[in-house]
Amino acid sequence: MKNPILPAILFLLLANALSSQPCYQRFFQEGKEAFDALEFEVAINNWKAARICSDMTREQEAELEDWIERAQSGYIDKLNDARKEAEDRAKEARRQARIAEANRLAFLANDEISQGNAQDGLTLAFKALLKVEDEPIPQVIRSFGNAVFANYKTELGEGAEPVLKACFSPDGASVLAAMGDNTAALWALNGGLLHRLEGHTAAVNAIAFSPDGRYMLTGSLDKTARLWDIEGRPIATLSGHEDEISGLAFSPDGQLILTWSRDGATRLWDIGGNAIATLMGHQAPVQEARFSDDGKTILTRSADKSVRVWDAKGRLLTDKARHGKYVYQAQFSPDGQAIATASADGTARIWTLNGQSKFELTGHSSPVSTANFSPDGRRLLTTGMDGQAMLWDAQSGKLIKSISAHTRGITAAGFHPNGQEFFTVSNNHSIKLWNLQGEQLANLDKHTDAITSAGYSPDGSLFLTGSRDGTAMLWSPDGNVMMNQEGLEASKVHVSFSPNGQYLLTVAEGRKAVLCPIPAVVFAELKENPPPPLPPEKRERYEVE
Repeated sequence: MKNPILPAILFLLLANALSSQPCYQRFFQEGKEAFDALEFEVAINNWKAARICSDMTREQEAELEDWIERAQSGYIDKLNDARKEAEDRAKEARRQARIAEANRLAFLANDEISQGNAQDGLTLAFKALLKVEDEPIPQVIRSFGNAVFANYKTELGEGAEPVLKACFSPDGASVLAAMGDNTAALWALNGGLLHRLEGHTAAVNAIAFSPDGRYMLTGSLDKTARLWDIEGRPIATLSGHEDEISGLAFSPDGQLILTWSRDGATRLWDIGGNAIATLMGHQAPVQEARFSDDGKTILTRSADKSVRVWDAKGRLLTDKARHGKYVYQAQFSPDGQAIATASADGTARIWTLNGQSKFELTGHSSPVSTANFSPDGRRLLTTGMDGQAMLWDAQSGKLIKSISAHTRGITAAGFHPNGQEFFTVSNNHSIKLWNLQGEQLANLDKHTDAITSAGYSPDGSLFLTGSRDGTAMLWSPDGNVMMNQEGLEASKVHVSFSPNGQYLLTVAEGRKAVLCPIPAVVFAELKENPPPPLPPEKRERYEVE
């Protein structure tokens, strides 16, 4: 075995021969220079060689040992850093390999689905998503979502039976649909027909569930509304309107019913179908009627440029909430103590329940299309055909933020359930998500025609859109498509989430309604019960387990 001290001694003799500098100082200095350059091994060799120097004092000996210990520690750290760097490179290489494989499988899944092999597409898409579960890749997520739609969608209706409208029950366990044959139908989530609601003599164009889910309401072009129990049994026919029913609604406690019509009247009924009052006075068709959240007040919005406010017995409180031009929207504040309106006259207003204008919100340079209170009632969001979105303090009427949101007019908008974000929809078929500071969070720009429906999931984690391009899309909050529902073949596509956010309901107006679970629900189920393996020939061809 070689003597480890011998190189140091030879180095020492050579150094003494070449320099008159004291032995210790020379080795120590060269070691320090190496240490500063992070060449710890050279530093250690120099300082170990210095141990043999005869001119070294006890203080220098202690100093030397301290530096050797520091260099050894640095050397170990350097080795550890090098090892970690190598491990990180290997980890990143494995990550990139997983992503590449996941993308390959997702591509194969898309190809299988396009060929009509939905089950094999699901198997491949599931394998792809498993590989990047903790680091979702947009292409992989979209592939899995499309595979879910191809495999799990359920069409409501029998054969080519058209659907005009549809909505979830309050418990999300069933769907009420207005069918194209003058009937309505109640469907289970598996597509099974529960009850057929027959009796109208013209198309059903309005439907609703009572808040407790015990009753259903249908309105028709035959000028009547009909009340049914959840078993499909008729309770009452609500007659009296002189023109088609435009809409209907239950009160928050489910004890009262509103129906409104093109005849300019809104009628108030009890849950037994008995007439309570006729809300008259508008000079044009009623566009909308609604209860306040506490059920104590009713507003009616008409094409006559006005909004009227009534109490829960149908008595007029005010007819003074008027604009110079058409009123696009009217909404109660969450506490029911104020009303916001948006008008074609270029203004939005906040009114008291007695018709006093608290604030006139000016700043838009063209018609104001929407006015929405935040969930806590502290802010009001207005949007206009000038492409502007404006946030106002609903208590003071002061402008908080003005955003040049779109280059074209804004047709719809709304707050996130948490009240800290909102969306805007433009008539150039784009949707944008924003925070309250006016920073754009995402641009949902994949549709190719006008947006007909848009909204957040109940928990705000997803966004759903329908378009005149005949598609519906499910989006992540960062603007990536998670599911693209194609082939709906309708000029109007309306979309909604179930109350628990677990299902999607897509209505291709006049054609069909489609139910589908969200991808997260299916992914969780498949982790417990994986899909069938690919056929042997495809496993070999695609080189998958």
